[in-house]
Amino acid sequence: MNRSGWRSVALLVASALVALAGCSSGTDQSGHASDTVADLLARAAIAPCPVPSPAPTSTTTPPLPPATTSPAGGGVTASGPTGSSSAGPSASGSARPGYQVPVLSGDANPSVAEGQLLPEGAFGCLAGGPDVPLRRITGVPMVVNLWATWCLPCRTELPAFERAYANADPARLRILGVATQDPGLSRQLSFAIDTGLHLPNLVDDQGRVAAGLGIRGLPATLFVDAAGTVVHVYNGPPLTFEALRDLIRSHLRVTIRG
Repeated sequence: MNRSGWRSVALLVASALVALAGCSSGTDQSGHASDTVADLLARAAIAPCPVPSPAPTSTTTPPLPPATTSPAGGGVTASGPTGSSSAGPSASGSARPGYQVPVLSGDANPSVAEGQLLPEGAFGCLAGGPDVPLRRITGVPMVVNLWATWCLPCRTELPAFERAYANADPARLRILGVATQDPGLSRQLSFAIDTGLHLPNLVDDQGRVAAGLGIRGLPATLFVDAAGTVVHVYNGPPLTFEALRDLIRSHLRVTIRG
């Protein structure tokens, strides 16, 4: 090979090394690095986050009936109006009393999330504005997609959620994204611009939602009833719109067009 040929090879190798260095250092390759957050917000046009339901008003708890001694001598028990006591949901999001965990349909591994309430705590809104208490987004069934900019399967399936958001009746179904374990508002907004993402999104840099529900690996999709209980978790291959539509109909009893 002559000198000119060797020079061409050297230039190609140098270019490849620069590209690899940029990827390993997390450099933004989207072309939005010089834009301000305000510029990115305007260009991304992310929908506002849902407004949480009003907090329940406090009520006076009636006093417990007097304790009685068990006939078998087994100690003291407390009996309520129905003759037994049951614990309500804990702060960590335990299952509601009497809730039966549904049988999985084979599209996901069993998850401790099913039958739990959504985690407590407020999360930032990608579109800006006040933080949103996730557990208080109730009243309408909801699909929650956990994604990250570094997750290639997430990028593959997000168009399905965007299409579902565009076709769903907001009075009957909410579609919500959660940017998970992915710090960097500019990075997330740049990703939204590049992928055409407009559906409302919360920001969970610490991955509290996934951790609180025992979910490992992204993407993951939660199907949540109107009371805020997770009735199904999908944590498998990227969803198509058709597959997502079928899961919504099966687990939330809501039909969307498209």
